[in-house]
Amino acid sequence: MGNQKKPPFHKGLFFTALTSYLIVLLIPVLTGILIYLRTEETISREINRANKALLTQVQQEMDNYVRNIYRISLEIAFNAKLPDFLNRYADIPDSQRYKLVQLIQDFTLYAALSDSVDAFYVYVLSGNYVISNHVYAKAPLFHQMHDFSKDMGYDEWFARLNESHSGEFVRQENGKTVYIQSLPMNSDRSPAGNLVILVNHDKLQELLEGTRWTERGNTYILNSSNETISSSGSAPFRYDVLYEDLLQEQDTLIKEMDGTRVVLSYITSEHTDWKYISVLPYELFMEKAAYVRNLTIGGLLVCFILGIWMAWYFARRNVRPVREIVNLLRNKGEPITGEADNEFHFIRENLSATLEQFQDIRHRLENQKSALRSNFLARVLKGQLESDLPVEDTLASYDVHFPTDRFAVLLIYIEDYHGLFREDLKGDETERLFFVRHILTNIIEELVGVHYIGVMVEVDDMLACLVNSKTGELDPDDLQAIAEEAHRFIAEKFFIHFTGAISRVHEKISGIAAAYQEAVETMEYRIVIGSNRIHRQENTRNHGGEPKKYMYSIQVEQRFINTIKSGEIDEARQVLSTLFKQSREEVNLSVSMAKCLMFDMVGTMIKTLDELDLEQGRSNLPFDDAQMISGLMQSETMQQMEEKMLELLEFVCTHIDAKKQSRNVQLKDEVEQFILTHYSDSNLSISSIAEHFDMNPAYLSRFFKEQSGEGMVDFIHLTRIKEGKKCMENEGLTIAETAEKIGFVNSNSFIRTFKKYEGITPGKYKSIFHIKHEGGTKK
Repeated sequence: MGNQKKPPFHKGLFFTALTSYLIVLLIPVLTGILIYLRTEETISREINRANKALLTQVQQEMDNYVRNIYRISLEIAFNAKLPDFLNRYADIPDSQRYKLVQLIQDFTLYAALSDSVDAFYVYVLSGNYVISNHVYAKAPLFHQMHDFSKDMGYDEWFARLNESHSGEFVRQENGKTVYIQSLPMNSDRSPAGNLVILVNHDKLQELLEGTRWTERGNTYILNSSNETISSSGSAPFRYDVLYEDLLQEQDTLIKEMDGTRVVLSYITSEHTDWKYISVLPYELFMEKAAYVRNLTIGGLLVCFILGIWMAWYFARRNVRPVREIVNLLRNKGEPITGEADNEFHFIRENLSATLEQFQDIRHRLENQKSALRSNFLARVLKGQLESDLPVEDTLASYDVHFPTDRFAVLLIYIEDYHGLFREDLKGDETERLFFVRHILTNIIEELVGVHYIGVMVEVDDMLACLVNSKTGELDPDDLQAIAEEAHRFIAEKFFIHFTGAISRVHEKISGIAAAYQEAVETMEYRIVIGSNRIHRQENTRNHGGEPKKYMYSIQVEQRFINTIKSGEIDEARQVLSTLFKQSREEVNLSVSMAKCLMFDMVGTMIKTLDELDLEQGRSNLPFDDAQMISGLMQSETMQQMEEKMLELLEFVCTHIDAKKQSRNVQLKDEVEQFILTHYSDSNLSISSIAEHFDMNPAYLSRFFKEQSGEGMVDFIHLTRIKEGKKCMENEGLTIAETAEKIGFVNSNSFIRTFKKYEGITPGKYKSIFHIKHEGGTKK
């Protein structure tokens, strides 16, 4: 065990498990980061909202403060006593002193009712005097009496009072703010005076101080001239921001000012050109967000460190049992060699190899069982079982059960299956045939299994379905209907054509062999009754007796040959069709006799083609003699042979007819007539005939054979034999007398020629004729 080498792993399971745990750990970590980002965003939004709310409060209070000043200016401007002093009197007469006192009292009341102003006065341009809420005095004296004379000279002050003002807030050098409004209001003429209201700076400062979040923050009021009207602190607005930069009605900016990052929020007054500005250090503004950030980062850091440790611990703990399994496989088993990614891959490969071995063994056992099952069923069908073999127990071991003892056999012979496969695809015929048999087995077993039990088995290049009744009833008509349904369905869906043979119903397992033999015999009659259909044994049991007569006699054969040689396609087709039709209708025609007929037909075609001089025509044939013979011999049924022979006749007769039509038919008839007239002349020959027609003997001989289908010598001999038969039959002449009469030099020459063409001697023919004639007379 100590010498075993550990299998090499690219990535150990510990590394994989640790990586998986860390990935799982990343989920809450990333979730926490996402939550922090969303929380920071929410806190920032809430801080901005609170800051905006505070600025809105500043705006409302400041605008109320401004509206109060506007209200006082309106009350002063529209006081009923004031216009008399502005418009009539350059110098106040004694008669108007009382009204002046009343006006000052009104001013005093206005000032007392508002805490927004410290004091106010009206400067009358025409008299160069001032009326305030405390005193009436000339302008120079009034200037000396008040504090603003320290920061503003008389000339400057006088010049400002003689200017036109439309309600302006002006910040003075002493830091205080005044409101100046020309009188009368809303007049197109030059002003008669100016109202000056000294804003209560302490009250304004108090309002701004009340809106400060913290001592580190400041609130400013900035006018359009970039002047600081007021601030919550003592310092004016000195940041690198101009009034023109604050374009929105309300906004928040982050700026770098004097090396310090600040948050600048502002809002615009609804009544003046003032901007209310709040300035906070950025770290103070984001103090809560920073707290949440630090808390989140700390928690995530603790979670990450603790998670890494726990991932390492549990990965090591969970991998230990897997490593024990790996060691077990390495020490006790036969581990596969090579490299593996991790322990699981090592286990999977070893387990997969083990399962493959198990499946291979199981597959082999199944194949062996299937082969043994097929072999045993084939032996049952053929009756090749030992007498002491327990058949039913053996069948049960192969999972074959027959509930009753009534059996029949459906035998299947596959005729054609090439329509199932594409012609342009080449494949192994053995594999294709196996696939076709598999299709037939599944479909037939399923159809038979609806009412009966059907077991398919391959026997001698055929498929046999052993049918057993489930209930004891086995109807042959029902079985034929099932077979025909399978025949139709398989032909339509799979383009597979087969011939079926059904046996009779037999009792007990011992009768299975007899049923199979009946099905085989029935299948053999496909030669006679045709293929690609379903046959029953009852329909073929009349065949096989002694036939009444052999249909293909010498005379029929000779007639058939003559029609071919003469190119008469219609007559040749009729002879062939009549012959095959009579053979199929002969109820006692056996399979062996049918095969003899087919061999004779092939021989006739071979002899006929050999006799025909078709050297030129054969070059146009799509097959040679070997192909022709092979094609005819491969005919498995009489129907197939009839079709192939009709196809061959069509070509041969068409060719002969074309050759005959290429010569002078009249000359052929004249030659035949000359022979029929002079056949009794012993000197009659091709040379004498050619001399008579003034033609070359070789050319005439070839011409005659092309036109008639037979040689001229053959025609002469056949004519003489025909006339000789008549002489022997009707005139009763001897052989020598007959030979002399029909043109033969001697009787020996007649005998040789007669036997060559008729197969028997003239004497034998004469004897047969007399025997038949006497037999007919007796009857």
